[in-house]
Amino acid sequence: MGNNHGGLRVEHPCPQCGGPVSMDEADHFFECGFCRVRLCIAPGDFMRYYIPPKNPNTPDLVFIPYWRFKGKSFTAIPYKINPNMLDTSFRAVEHDFIPDSLGLRTQTQVLKIASPDMPASFLSTDMPYSKIHESAELFSRIHRDPPGQKVFHRSFVGETISKV
Repeated sequence: MGNNHGGLRVEHPCPQCGGPVSMDEADHFFECGFCRVRLCIAPGDFMRYYIPPKNPNTPDLVFIPYWRFKGKSFTAIPYKINPNMLDTSFRAVEHDFIPDSLGLRTQTQVLKIASPDMPASFLSTDMPYSKIHESAELFSRIHRDPPGQKVFHRSFVGETISKV
């Protein structure tokens, strides 16, 4: 437990004592360092995080959803397999005035677990979870494939998909 995987750092209050718990995005089990309670976080489909605003008391606070994809990409080209680490974000809403990505490295941010009872509004997601692999593949084709090389196959391994 903790931030040993180079992933997102997530802070969450212990539901037993309220003490701060810091964990890696891949952690679904944690132990509170204060009261020693052990818990499992089981979102069902994917984790939902938010980047805390500088002023959380901003009236009419609106969060814009982005999908985050992290995994290893293997691309088969003639006589070679190209391994690449892919860690990127994609806009989860279809509005042209919203940037295509978060524009920052989420692993440099301290995130919190989002919940529906937060005093803020959340834009609904237009891009479904099922389209994330397509977006990751498009990103790989544009940014990772060697120019002029024929790609025979691409696979993603060890994916972490979350909504930020």
